[in-house]
Amino acid sequence: MVETIKCRRRHSSLFRLRQNVWLLGLLVVLAACQGAADAAVNPAPNAASAQDSFWTRAAAPYVGSTLYGISEDSPPSLYVRDVLAPHFAAETGIDVQLHISTIDKIEQIIENGG
Repeated sequence: MVETIKCRRRHSSLFRLRQNVWLLGLLVVLAACQGAADAAVNPAPNAASAQDSFWTRAAAPYVGSTLYGISEDSPPSLYVRDVLAPHFAAETGIDVQLHISTIDKIEQIIENGG
């Protein structure tokens, strides 16, 4: 019974973690789409209007913050870390640190509370 509860907690934590990583990825994609839409409307925007995108304004209170995440070693996770996170940081001023490791190491990190 206790082992079942631990297993459920572990899988629940991993599920929430994956949800957060995918949510971050979705936000980054949406930020990129917003920039593309702005470029389509204004083919030659000046520097001030480029800085005033929705994501830049929404992230203003959090500029300089860092989002920390952990994910299993998979192509989508690597893409989020290597491609989407830098674009998100450039657009919002919020740094993204995504720790990618094997599922066994991730489970140990979660069990240890960190």
